[in-house]
Amino acid sequence: ERKVTVIDVLEEARLSHLGIVPDSRRYNTFLIDIGSGNTKGGYFDAGKNFIPVTFPLGTKSFQRLIESKLQGSSLQDYKQAAQKILDDSLGRLIVYEFTNKTDFKSRDVVYISGGIVWAVASMMYPELVYDNAVELKKEDIANFRKQVFENFTRLSKPDLSTLPDRDLAEASLKNIGRVVKTYDQKALLAGAIWLDELMQQVNTRNPNKKLIFFRNSYVGWISGYIVDKINKQYLGLAKN
Repeated sequence: ERKVTVIDVLEEARLSHLGIVPDSRRYNTFLIDIGSGNTKGGYFDAGKNFIPVTFPLGTKSFQRLIESKLQGSSLQDYKQAAQKILDDSLGRLIVYEFTNKTDFKSRDVVYISGGIVWAVASMMYPELVYDNAVELKKEDIANFRKQVFENFTRLSKPDLSTLPDRDLAEASLKNIGRVVKTYDQKALLAGAIWLDELMQQVNTRNPNKKLIFFRNSYVGWISGYIVDKINKQYLGLAKN
């Protein structure tokens, strides 16, 4: 008979941190993962205790919430509905979740992951399709949010003829094609708005934080689980 381990959102956040963030930065950085249904992350404090940060919204769930409040069918109506939700409640929710968690604001590096971050990295830096880690700026996220709304065709079908490597251009376009197949324009707009608002709050103390997207973050918590289990086994052997 095998014992099945059940992992909740808070434990997944801790394990993702262990699996994604390099050892050298484990105790001086912050991780936030924007999923389809929720957003989770956190950091280790001075006592090496993991301080979780969670929100019951992600890219797809925020999209559904926006659609439930829509008064019209245009993209402008969609954008206005999203902003009203932020103004009425979500903005306060973000501020409340970060209250008394001031350590994260002093961290100079933030690891961000999730489908919407993959979309930002893929579309804003298509030439870095083979890079496992992509550094983003807060301006990239704000610009992506604007481009999804104003220039979606150009964003989703960029001209990469200037890239010197034809194979790289083809790989980049295929990657962008996967993004568009996964998320339509409204889903990307919902995710971009949510991500942008979160990053604005994260950057209130240091607006020049490094934002790092880790491409293989979707297996982060699994890697973290393995690391955690090995560490516990090692400590157990050391005690004996």
